Formats: sequence, C-alpha cells, structure tokens
Amino acid sequence: MAQRSLADLFWMGLPEQFLRGVGEKHSQAAQAGGNSLLGRRRVPQPRVPSREAAAVRVRATRDMSVLHHHRRRVLLVPTAWTFVAAGLMAAAASSDQQQQAVIGRAQQMRADSLRRAWPRVPHFLVLAPDDDGLPYALKKVLPAVLVAVAKTQLDVVVHYYDTKCSSSNGPLSVFDYYISGRVDVFFGPSCPYVLAPVIRYASEWGLPLLTAAGQNEHFDTKSVYYRLLTRMNGSFSGLGQVFVEVMRQFDWTVVALLFHQYRDNSKGHTDCYFSLSSVFSALGKNATHHSFDENEDFADIRLLLAKISQKARSEFPLSLGRVGRRDG
Repeated sequence: MAQRSLADLFWMGLPEQFLRGVGEKHSQAAQAGGNSLLGRRRVPQPRVPSREAAAVRVRATRDMSVLHHHRRRVLLVPTAWTFVAAGLMAAAASSDQQQQAVIGRAQQMRADSLRRAWPRVPHFLVLAPDDDGLPYALKKVLPAVLVAVAKTQLDVVVHYYDTKCSSSNGPLSVFDYYISGRVDVFFGPSCPYVLAPVIRYASEWGLPLLTAAGQNEHFDTKSVYYRLLTRMNGSFSGLGQVFVEVMRQFDWTVVALLFHQYRDNSKGHTDCYFSLSSVFSALGKNATHHSFDENEDFADIRLLLAKISQKARSEFPLSLGRVGRRDG
C-alpha cells in the first residue's frame, strides 16, 4: 500500500457531504481562473466548460484524497488544511519567541536590580498560605525559618508572602520578587497547585526551591522543570511500595481504595487523592476505587462502604508477583 501523506489522512477523516461541498467550490474556482497552492508548487486547475458546470458530479473515492471529475482524476489540494497547519506552526513559533522575550526582559530587569543593590546579601522568600487550618501555614513555617537563620547566624534577608493557595496570585508574586532581585532561594510553596508553576519558573531562573509539599508522583521525575526541587517530606511513591509489600506479606490479593475528594472540581485534588494515587499506580492501576466528600452525610458514606465492600470481594484478585517492584 502506498504511504499516504498527512494531507491525505486529513481528508480521509472528513465526511462525504463536506467533501462534496469543497469539490463544488473547487470547480467554481476553476471556472474563475483561480489557483490552489501546495507549498510553492502551482497546481493546474481542470478545464470545465461553463455549460457543463451544473452537471459536474463529485464523488469521493475510497481514500477520500482524490476526486473523479468527468472520469479524470484531479488532485484535491487541501488549501484549508495547508492554511491551518501554517497558522499553527506560526502561532507556535510566535509563542516561543514571546516566551523567550519575556524571559529575557525579566532577566534583564533582575540584573539591573542586582546591580543597583550591589553588594548584597542572599534573600530568602517564604511562600505559604496564611491559613491556620492548613498544616504548613505561614504562621507555622515562617517562625521556623527565622529561628534557623538566627541559630546559624546567617547574614540573609527573609521575605514572606501569603499565596492564599492561589495558582494565579502565588506565581505572579514570584515574578515580582524575582525581577526586583529580592529572592535567591524559595521556601515553599506548600500548596501543590502553586508549587507546580513556581518550580518551573525557579528551574528556568536557576534558583533552588525547598518545600514540604510536592509529594505526589508528578514531581518524582527530575526533569528540566523539577531539577532544582528539594522535597523535605519525600514522595508518596514510597507509600505505594510499602502498601504493596504489606499486601504481599499478608497474602492479600483483593483491595478497594476509598478516598476523600472534593465534589467541587474547581478545588482540585486532595492530599488523600494524591497519596492513594501512588498506591493505585503501584497496584498496576487496576484496583477498585471510589471517592467521597468527607463533608457529606455519614449515612451516604455507610452506603458507599457497603457498596464498595462487594467489589472488594471480587473473584478476580490482583496478581502481586511483580506488582509494585522496581528493577534495580
């Protein structure tokens, strides 16, 4: 079978009704003396007598890539597809250029700020939400950092900012501290949805980041985005390995995962979700699982327990022969 081009595959996916309409427009353009371009190559248009234009019958062939016109095979040039592809490539190039321009301007502004403040001492930036209900609130983290600085007698300046666990406010504040030359090391953020963009910026800027958060498995890979990330509490992936070893020790082969998750999706995922996701991955992603909102009525939770307990007695148990084991 001849290898089809990307344009041919594109037209194969279009409905026949659409192709028929395109073919009619193609014939009209031929009468008007128009031309279709494929790259830089000019494709000649078929000559169709005006009195026969109404009798032109366009029929899509099996591969939807050519049209039969008066028993003559005429190449259908996907002008629309060409324009779309060219537009996407131009947009991608423009986006990359804009990103590099923004990075360049930010680095230049930071260099100017550092030059004006020279000589200077290192600056620490503590990022955490000012919410006492959270385990790593600003009022709990900041005093520990200040005590450590005083005990080690470091000559540094400590800044702090309330991120409000906002994925927009937190990263925007980081830009302000960066271009003004007021940060050399990040402590936090402690919220995963703030941490994700901030660590990407920090890695691009070459600034280290230490946090008690980021335990979900998405941060396990030391890619270019997370190369300067240090997680003080490790990763949930270890929890998944421990869970599998416990199951293997007690010869448990059937398991059901029940975890707390917000019913409102705009709140994102909970720590319970992130912790059990590593267990789910360690089990080969084939374990029975169900979520609930802990703020709901307990009667619903009892019904949920009764329902999931039936699935936890499945006649198709897990095979833990190599599940959860890592080579090396």
